[in-house]
Amino acid sequence: MTVTTIADLQYGEGDRSRLLTAVLALVGAGRLAPLVAQTFPLAEASKAHLAIESRETVAKTLLLSDAR
Repeated sequence: MTVTTIADLQYGEGDRSRLLTAVLALVGAGRLAPLVAQTFPLAEASKAHLAIESRETVAKTLLLSDAR
C-alpha cells in the first residue's frame, strides 16, 4: 500500500477488515515487522519521552522492562 495524500487514507465499507486481515497474514508469515530504531530501559522512560518530544528519534521507540 502506498499513501501519497490524505485521500489515500479514506476507506470504503469493508476495507478496514480486508486490510487488517492482509496485514495480520503478513505479520504471521514474518514478512512484516515494526521498525524499532531505539530502546530504553523502563527506568529511563523520561529520557525516551524527551527523545520523542525533541524529534531525535525515528521509527518506533520501545521501553523495555526488566521482567522476563
